[in-house]
Amino acid sequence: EERLQSGWNQLLHTLLAKIKLRIREQGNPLHSEEQLLLFGGCATRLADPSNSTLLADLMEAKLVDPSHIFELIKFVLGCKYVPNQSGLLHVVRDSALRAMMRLDKGERDELHRTLLQGRESALPLQVLFSLAVTELDASVQPLVVRQTERLDAHGWLLA
Repeated sequence: EERLQSGWNQLLHTLLAKIKLRIREQGNPLHSEEQLLLFGGCATRLADPSNSTLLADLMEAKLVDPSHIFELIKFVLGCKYVPNQSGLLHVVRDSALRAMMRLDKGERDELHRTLLQGRESALPLQVLFSLAVTELDASVQPLVVRQTERLDAHGWLLA
């Protein structure tokens, strides 16, 4: 299993480096479907820190078309992280939180509602904190309160 994970990360690193180079050379940023396919595939296993940094760069370095980043942010912030197994590392989620702050207020409010409405499981504490320090639409505030109430002692510690 360890060798499989290592080989997967080596292949992923080559893919991410080539995508980043293609975007820089051609000025052709990733669009919604490409982003979701790439990040969704990366979330099926646990990418190593180097690959996670490359993924984060794809959101940070404006290598993603800003008009297509909403769905990616929603995916990353809602992605379940299973330690040592699958998900996206904190560096990727941090980049998504910063990208969220670049959205206009209407998109940010919609993102907040989408992440919180009807959600059965608790969001990571870091995501909740970012929502709590953001100017929230009145309809979103009770949803954030409900999410903080869902966190048990274990949830507060792991976040």
